[in-house]
Amino acid sequence: MLIVARRKTHIQKFKTQLKEKFDMKDLGEAENILGMKINRDRITCRIWLSQENYVMKMLERCNMAEVKPITTLLAGHFRLFSNQCLNLEEDKDEMSRILYASAI
Repeated sequence: MLIVARRKTHIQKFKTQLKEKFDMKDLGEAENILGMKINRDRITCRIWLSQENYVMKMLERCNMAEVKPITTLLAGHFRLFSNQCLNLEEDKDEMSRILYASAI
């Protein structure tokens, strides 16, 4: 269970109430939840989640962990045509091993 509140005193009070009703163990501040890293900026009182580990796992799964990152995948004027389709059997075999829906 992940407990979030604006004030630590609220969290402590809630945990005390839970301990009265349930046998539980306090694991301290969460660093990850559901595979996402929890980032905190205590100065600005902000919290956000990072899915970097998930993205890296997906890249490895699709054999793309070593690709060169770019900000724009294709230029705006770039067009794909049917004659650019995969023609070589080895290209088709390689593409068939990539789980398209997961990769997207």
